Amino acid sequence: MRTTFRSALVPLAVCLTIALAGGTRSAGTDGDSASENNTHRVDAGETTSQQRAATLDEKFRALKAASSEATAEPIAAGIWQLWLRSGDAVVDEMMQDAITASKLGARDRALMLIEEVLKRKPEFAEAWNQRATIRFFEGRYDEALADCAEVMKRNPRHFGALAGMAVIATSQERYAAALLALRRAIDLHPFLKERDLLPFLETKVDGKPL
Repeated sequence: MRTTFRSALVPLAVCLTIALAGGTRSAGTDGDSASENNTHRVDAGETTSQQRAATLDEKFRALKAASSEATAEPIAAGIWQLWLRSGDAVVDEMMQDAITASKLGARDRALMLIEEVLKRKPEFAEAWNQRATIRFFEGRYDEALADCAEVMKRNPRHFGALAGMAVIATSQERYAAALLALRRAIDLHPFLKERDLLPFLETKVDGKPL
């Protein structure tokens, strides 16, 4: 999820609004893997997995070292691009269709497509994240949180899911949980828009901003 807190907890931007490239066959940590049927393909998949993991590590280091929001944004966008690659071209196409449907307001179709993706590839972290986003918009916060938890099992560095968890926990007045999730998200992505929520949560939990 990618959401932004304001006084009324209105989400201004979410991951489903980002049209990112899909369909590239890749695999690795942080949310996706591809299985192959022979030794040659397994070796190639392992190489791709290692390359992808190395690329993500590099991008996360750059993101943490970014000096401004303008510098951080394209780095974060590159991370989202990698997260949206499942290692299966058919699944990637379905995900792009789901993103388009959601952008057009056709959430029922988007949800149907994501459900099919999860049947085909339950290890794909971003599919869980996309479903969490739709459920968030529908006000199904507990279900959205459950989906975010599935994201974190598969991709512990998913700052979007962490930020979403923080926003939902804030709306439920579970401020300590929200602060913990938001601090984890900001540690990964220091220029998250949700960082605006930090002083509010610190006041609620500790009595004053840190």
